[in-house]
Amino acid sequence: MKLKNIAAGIAVLGAVTLAPFGTAAAADVMCQTITNNHMLVDDAYVSTCIDAGVGNIGQGNQANDDWLNQKDINDNLIYTGYTTLGQNPLIGSFSQSGTEGTFSILASYWDDFANLYIGFKFGTGNQPDEWFVYQLQDGVTSGNWDFVNVFKKGGGLSHIALYGKGDKEPPEEIPEPGALGLLGMLALAAGVATRRRKA
Repeated sequence: MKLKNIAAGIAVLGAVTLAPFGTAAAADVMCQTITNNHMLVDDAYVSTCIDAGVGNIGQGNQANDDWLNQKDINDNLIYTGYTTLGQNPLIGSFSQSGTEGTFSILASYWDDFANLYIGFKFGTGNQPDEWFVYQLQDGVTSGNWDFVNVFKKGGGLSHIALYGKGDKEPPEEIPEPGALGLLGMLALAAGVATRRRKA
């Protein structure tokens, strides 16, 4: 009888503790200052806004990348390329309709990097902010974005850029037993066999 009551209590406790996880709502990650032009991307796709600013990012010229040149933030960061409207088959693609759109990147980038960052560059007539960089959630290859054009200048998405950081760790392999370990096991087995014969 007591076991039945304990089992029922555990079942109720399990239902209570698990229920909130199924009802969690998605939230927009804003980048970066609400009084400037800014972006909103769902936290299902990105984990955090890294930076935003005026100038340029990506477009094949790492020396003039206004985000990459902030070395205190971006040590060991690798610029992998960019794509304009349509598709660059080496990176991914994006779409835009008004102030919102979609993005996608090739899944193979996750094979090489532990962390991926996506940058969005808009034409805003040099009104802050023009570019935005987010860290992607692990494994994400596509998502939606919204641009809030506070100053009502331009607003077209020029290109997206992709950056990687940290080598992807190879899966752990189970080590094979070494020759000495194998010899040790054989010697132990021989010792056990000898004892049995003497007994």
